[in-house]
Amino acid sequence: MTREELRRVALFAAVQTALVAAIWLFAIVVYALAVEGEAQPLWTVIDVALIAGAVAFMHRRRDLLGFGSLGSHKAIKLVAIALGSTALVLAWHLVVRDWDMISLDETHYLRTVRAGKILCDGRIPYNMRWFVPFFAGKWNFIPVDDIAAVKAAMGMILCCLALSA
Repeated sequence: MTREELRRVALFAAVQTALVAAIWLFAIVVYALAVEGEAQPLWTVIDVALIAGAVAFMHRRRDLLGFGSLGSHKAIKLVAIALGSTALVLAWHLVVRDWDMISLDETHYLRTVRAGKILCDGRIPYNMRWFVPFFAGKWNFIPVDDIAAVKAAMGMILCCLALSA
């Protein structure tokens, strides 16, 4: 692979990552306000700024988004995808808001978040997962904490899986 091809692949990955991050952060901010009814003002402002930065970056490099197959009105369809994924996350949170069962493993995730490190006890595979506790705990940059952050991170994982299917 030539240097130019490598640069183009890296730029393509960055644009796609910006798209997923913008949709994820937008859905979490909406979740914090709509489902939890509160959001930390500083993190909300930071997240909105990150969303705006990602959107500006994507707009500048929109040729790499790969939405040519969407046909005409690409922007409207992209906004519909973002709003649809946000609605999916909100619906998921409203349905499972107070559940705590082994398939969600909120208990172990929450213990890991509160401990501030990955706990190795518990059931496999839950005791080896780090993604949700990482984003919901010590390095949290979303406008909610504790169980709300765990649910927000888990909801976005499900949303990304649904969108990629």
